[in-house]
Amino acid sequence: MLILSKEQAGIERALGSTFYAQGGFTHSELLWYTEKYTKGVAFLEQCEQYAEDVKLTLDKEYRSTPLQKTIARMRHEIQENNNTAVSVEAGTWWFDNMTLYINILKGIQDSLAQKIVDRLEEDVATFQSQLTVSIILMVVSLVLTPVIVLGVHRMTSKIHRFAHNLRTKTLDLEKERKKTEGLLNQMLPASVARSLVSKQSVPPESFEAVTIFFSDIVSFTAISSKCTPLEVVRLLSYLYEAFDDRLELYDVYKVETIGDGYMVASGLPQKNGDRHAAEIASLSLDVMETISDLVIPIIPGEKLKLRVGINSGPVVAGIVGNKMPRYCLFGDTVNTASRMESSSEPMKIQISTSTKEYLDKCGGFSVSERGLISIKGKGIMQTFWLLGKHTGPGKREVVDLTSSNLHS
Repeated sequence: MLILSKEQAGIERALGSTFYAQGGFTHSELLWYTEKYTKGVAFLEQCEQYAEDVKLTLDKEYRSTPLQKTIARMRHEIQENNNTAVSVEAGTWWFDNMTLYINILKGIQDSLAQKIVDRLEEDVATFQSQLTVSIILMVVSLVLTPVIVLGVHRMTSKIHRFAHNLRTKTLDLEKERKKTEGLLNQMLPASVARSLVSKQSVPPESFEAVTIFFSDIVSFTAISSKCTPLEVVRLLSYLYEAFDDRLELYDVYKVETIGDGYMVASGLPQKNGDRHAAEIASLSLDVMETISDLVIPIIPGEKLKLRVGINSGPVVAGIVGNKMPRYCLFGDTVNTASRMESSSEPMKIQISTSTKEYLDKCGGFSVSERGLISIKGKGIMQTFWLLGKHTGPGKREVVDLTSSNLHS
């Protein structure tokens, strides 16, 4: 995986230099570049799951360094594909920085190779020691009787085969254990995953107050009809990667994504008092700001629009399934949140009365009354629009949905 990631980075380095040398990409060149960049990142992430040393080295020598920030900035510039000026200097700067990045991967590769060599030499030394003992025993046995020689030979062969098989099975078991833990941590909350790995029961839990966020892409079916299946997958991956980056800034838990639907909750599995509504509201405004600035290379000239709904209330959460367990939420609160999203409008955030009451307790949010509307399966409900978040002196305003640029 490390070698494949390095190869993709090398191709990405060449394509990036071409981008600056010719002042931009054609549509096919941009897709090619995006494919190489995405594969390189994916291979490297898989490599980190198999070898902890890779992650430690990257954290020390690359991540959070000026080199990473420079490459990330230039990657973003290339993916936006709005450069029209030919710049040999920028191309050279990109090439040099990517070379430094590839050299870091090469250093990690050399380190892993050396560890493999050291392990093999250790195994060879152990085998030679065992072989010496076996030879001595065989000589002694030959002096005694031919029958003993035959018995020792057979016993030694069986021991070697058993040791080899045992070592192979142990390594396979360890690999599968790490894979299982990695998948569980991606599918379930960390505390729940640890309990399952430790073979502890995870009973369903009732939460008195949480806030649920639902969103989907407006006219996603129409957009999908203009794209190939591969482009649809890349579009959703590009969009949800941008959303996932924002999740780390808030006390929220991503429940699931189904197609173009995105579900997030706050207040579980770790309770956070009455802050769950404020955390989800802040995330919603941040997501709206993110998507308004997001440039989608696959559909140039078009802007994606979200429809968001939020509701607060009690839920029951628990593990469903054995072969592929999922952390699922149940209750009328989830259904109402989904209805808040489906009855919302493009680039607007509709919230229920219960969510507004929690936001009023926290303060700092701008809300306007939408009025009484008919909600499928719920009847007539009073709902509100979440417009923005007021910030104190010296703090950045998250977003204001009353601004014209978000409605255009």
